[in-house]
Amino acid sequence: ILSVYILIDEGIHRITVLKPTENQYKHFQQIYSNKSICPCSSITMTYANFITIQPYYHQVCSSDLVSARWIQYNTDTIQGVVYLYTDYRINSELQFQQLAMFCQQAQQIVDNGIETFLQTQFISAQIDSQDLFESKIDLLISNWQSIILNRYLRTINIFRTITQGNLLMNVGLNNKFSTTNSTYTNTTITIKTYSNCSCALSSQCMQVMGFYKLNVSNIFQLIFPIPNFYIGCSLVESLLKSTLDVFYNRSYMLEIDQYLSIPLGSSFNFSALNPKLNLPNETIETIVNRLMIDSWSSNISFSSYYQTCAPSSCTIEYIGKNNLLDVITSIIGIFGELSVGLKLFFILILRSSEKITNNLSFIAMKTVIKNLFICYNEQQMITRLQIFFLTISLYCIFLYSTYTTQLITVEINKPTYSTYQTLSLNYSQSLQCFCSDISIPYKSFLTIKPRFHDLCSSQFASQDWINYLYGARNLVYRYSFTDFRASAVGQFQLLASLCEISQETINDSL
Repeated sequence: ILSVYILIDEGIHRITVLKPTENQYKHFQQIYSNKSICPCSSITMTYANFITIQPYYHQVCSSDLVSARWIQYNTDTIQGVVYLYTDYRINSELQFQQLAMFCQQAQQIVDNGIETFLQTQFISAQIDSQDLFESKIDLLISNWQSIILNRYLRTINIFRTITQGNLLMNVGLNNKFSTTNSTYTNTTITIKTYSNCSCALSSQCMQVMGFYKLNVSNIFQLIFPIPNFYIGCSLVESLLKSTLDVFYNRSYMLEIDQYLSIPLGSSFNFSALNPKLNLPNETIETIVNRLMIDSWSSNISFSSYYQTCAPSSCTIEYIGKNNLLDVITSIIGIFGELSVGLKLFFILILRSSEKITNNLSFIAMKTVIKNLFICYNEQQMITRLQIFFLTISLYCIFLYSTYTTQLITVEINKPTYSTYQTLSLNYSQSLQCFCSDISIPYKSFLTIKPRFHDLCSSQFASQDWINYLYGARNLVYRYSFTDFRASAVGQFQLLASLCEISQETINDSL
């Protein structure tokens, strides 16, 4: 019975392994789950020790369309020839320069961001399990990617806001000059319109680019359009709304070449984009909104992390039954102690009973008790000492068992929240609850609602108010530049844009 009890009794066991290998650690994790503790010999390390990050940019950023040779090819025009302001021949150079700048800026931000990120210190007092470690790093990489994307887009959005809000002139795309008096050469700046859309009211006014020629009536006539490739009040806005689908088709590019001022003809050696890599009808704004990147490749090396951490030891605590060796050792120890104790006890009882039987008088009993504490020879002294120390030992064991706190482990499967609260109140120091999901988004338990200034939700930041200020006529032509009626449109557009940028920044951060 005692053997079976010791064998099935569960207790807390502790194992310590010095300088465990990675395979040993993984073996511990498989068997003992989160019950192993392995302190790192080096608690700080840079991300570069175990992370590699590689962005794969949209093919346009490595294509001919952003090369200096292509831009120069689109720059060549014939001197003395007048072109319509929406003609491809005078606008394509600026659009492709802007596209190249988007790529360059994205690559610069990403390269600098990767360099800074990989030099960041990762602190790990003890080694994390592979699942937990990879989950942590994936989250860090995801947050970092969001930060650099928002930084890139915020720069572009601020530029867009300043351009429109300050009514900056844009190489004749949103304004035109006219001479009203040949004697005094008075010049008037008027706002341009695209398809009845005024550049004073919106930066989104635009129309498709194409090739135009003067007809017999001295009016520009469209002879060849460039589908989904726009020009408008703002270079940035029109480029963002454009697609590159015509540049996925080399035949179409050859047709464009025929209408250029200085065509290459048979010498045309520019490559078209590959429609198998990207969607041709994808807007440039969509590409920009993902940092000109098609995909990311990140490699997280747990082995490198483990080698850098270099745990000097691992301690595993687990609840389990005693093994056969423990049972045999315990039984031998118990029986050895009991045999000695019982032997002494029975010898004492037999001797005492024999003397009591022979001398039943009170005086004889008194003599027997006195003789218990009187030693006539060395053997009697040894026997008395054995009995004394055995009694003291049993008494100490009794006191230890009575007053020592025993650690009892109770496992509760899938506890409810109310159960957790009760246990937390009663056993706050020893309660351990392991999550079934080690990665939880903040939105699952956290709600943040910013409260913006009332101005941002008022009519003063609405398009109706801006249209009201603008009226049906050209304010710049009617009033002085210091007049409120001339500048109010741009000021309230800038105000509305600042509110929008603020809201986007907060929402992106959340």
